[in-house]
Amino acid sequence: MKRRKIAALLPIFLSCSLLFTGCSLTENNSTSSSATTESQTGSTAVDPSEMFTNRDYDTSYDENTAATITLNGDSASCDSDAVTIDGSTVTITNEGTYILTGTLTDGMIIVDAEDSDKVQIVLDNMNISNADSAAIYVRQADKVFLTMAEGSENTLTNGGTYTSIDDNNIDAVRHAARLSAEVTHNHPEGIKGAEATASAIFLARTGHSKTEIKEYMEYEFGYELNRTCDEIRPGYFHTESCMETVPEAITAFLEGDSFEDVIRTAVSLGGDCDTLTAIAGGIAEGFYGVPVELKEECYKHLPEPLLKVLKAFAEYLERNATVN
Repeated sequence: MKRRKIAALLPIFLSCSLLFTGCSLTENNSTSSSATTESQTGSTAVDPSEMFTNRDYDTSYDENTAATITLNGDSASCDSDAVTIDGSTVTITNEGTYILTGTLTDGMIIVDAEDSDKVQIVLDNMNISNADSAAIYVRQADKVFLTMAEGSENTLTNGGTYTSIDDNNIDAVRHAARLSAEVTHNHPEGIKGAEATASAIFLARTGHSKTEIKEYMEYEFGYELNRTCDEIRPGYFHTESCMETVPEAITAFLEGDSFEDVIRTAVSLGGDCDTLTAIAGGIAEGFYGVPVELKEECYKHLPEPLLKVLKAFAEYLERNATVN
């Protein structure tokens, strides 16, 4: 699978700022109807039983078989061969249970195991701070379980910025989307919608399949994406709500089989059509690209100032994208 690595996050950051200009949050309005509330709940709620197994809910662990990682300021120690330590960076490379205790200053715990491995991390009176990245970063694993030891107090601290340490930039994408949405849509659902849209565009641009994108949206954001557009269309109406726009836009993208088909499918849903179609089209552009003939036709209808901005943006994307 070809994966395009985007050297800069600005394209996706700007895309989300523009896509969400028409999406508001109706639940802040005390006069919102009960019918609207019910519709919102039905369109985004996911049954947890469908997402998690019994193992996911199991917080037990065996201290006798677990590896203990002792954090010592700017260093750490551990006897397990599955743990490598480089200064204040601790990397877990194999399946198992790992108990963290102590304090790590400006450090990071990285999980970089096989994609079939399940890793349980037990927080036992530990404190980890990181000035410009994640305190705990899962690079690869099947599942990672975080468990707090009974009676323990634990702290994970980030400095408020995010610097990517490798080519997996999706966390940085979500951080940038959050920053933009906090200014324009300072509400949990608005921020979630911005992060979801940015993540979908990023995954589309980096060679992921529609199945992978759908699973990520469902698992990370709780969107219910099993309805078809034919099922959505009859009862769908105009609403300036992220909860009833973003999932529908993603569904239109998942059903479309080309850039143009995604656009037509999104328009056919109605609702907050311009916002919905902009979101679906943004994801589709990352996945399919935009046909040259469509670009040329659109260029004919744009005023010169906007055309200059668009072309400069396209040139920026071209300069900062490489293909593996």
